[in-house]
Amino acid sequence: SSGGDEIDFEAHAISGYFESGTGTADDPYIISNAYHFYNLAWLQNLGKFTSETHFELKEGIGSIDVAGQLDGTTGKSGAIPPIGSTQTPFIGHFDGNGVVIKNLWVSTDPADWYEQPYDVSAYDYASNTDVGLFGSVAYGANITNFYVENIEVTNTISGTADTPVNLGIVAGSVMIEITELIMLCQNIKLVLFQVCQDGT
Repeated sequence: SSGGDEIDFEAHAISGYFESGTGTADDPYIISNAYHFYNLAWLQNLGKFTSETHFELKEGIGSIDVAGQLDGTTGKSGAIPPIGSTQTPFIGHFDGNGVVIKNLWVSTDPADWYEQPYDVSAYDYASNTDVGLFGSVAYGANITNFYVENIEVTNTISGTADTPVNLGIVAGSVMIEITELIMLCQNIKLVLFQVCQDGT
């Protein structure tokens, strides 16, 4: 399904926000474009995936290029929040099928989310201290087999000595091993606006 301002994630079956699938091991949700990433991030952070759920990047498509998508301009998309927060960690399975994720911008700043769901206020972004493509990843989850190229992670959340911000490109805080990941080193960067502590 395509994205847009004021999306109501309760209005349709969850499967309608992906190319296909029901989220099971035999029938994973299929991600094939920028809006499917947007939907994954927001559905996860709004607490819609509370049990083990399976996702795959569409096999054989080569790459998913986010440039110019999500109401951005050519060469730079609007941002998505980290997938999985301190409050709603990612507990699923994500198989990249060797696909390249290109020109993706992940940000904790609401001003960078050019498109948002209608119930964005339910996401307590200010207390999320795990920041990366995947923010907080729980024990038992699995993330594997994809490339990233031209990815930017922007953090605007303040950390403290007692609660530091865990910041990384692929994941902020993980309790698992991320396997078969390759970063294609073109414009891969972390952007920091507050005092943080490096994460995974």
